[in-house]
Amino acid sequence: MTLYALSRLAQAMSEAGDHEDARNVRERLAEAWARLGGPDSRDAIDALTDLAIASAVLGDLASAIKTQERALEAMDRVLGRDDLQTREARAVLLGLQALSLALERGPDSPEALDAQERLADALAETLDHDVARDAMARVASARERLLGPDSPEALDALHRLALFMIEAGDRKAATGALARVADAWTRIKGPDSPEALEAKARLAEIL
Repeated sequence: MTLYALSRLAQAMSEAGDHEDARNVRERLAEAWARLGGPDSRDAIDALTDLAIASAVLGDLASAIKTQERALEAMDRVLGRDDLQTREARAVLLGLQALSLALERGPDSPEALDAQERLADALAETLDHDVARDAMARVASARERLLGPDSPEALDALHRLALFMIEAGDRKAATGALARVADAWTRIKGPDSPEALEAKARLAEIL
């Protein structure tokens, strides 16, 4: 059976719910492509990405993360850090890491929220602005709920969310968010504080 036929078999196994066997086939494919074309060949890199996803489907996030790290390292070498496909691979890795931390330490843990924010940044780099905004919205909501709406962390997250909203084309929501940030910093530190002035400047740019 050719490697391309094996890949189709793995896909069929996944669609049939036979995820364990599908991962086993993906492991064989990753090894075979690395041996035949070299670890930096496109087929080998794609096989690693497919294997990472297969591991994630089984809930084996540790293996998924390690495998995706290998894929990302190869993409960095072959395509460069700024290539869109490399940025997408980085977003996948950060998504796996965020999920792992959320499951291990709780979705509202500082580590999980920091990982979610890194994921939002990575998604924005892939130009998937709607999904990036939604990821940052979860961070902002959690920090406001956990630390209070006037905490520096919550206000910083809300300010960043407004920037994601602008990129996503949601200028009305961004205007409301920036107005809240500006009002809060004016009340807390005064109208001439750097935080208040920055929020007001951003607000003026989109009005």
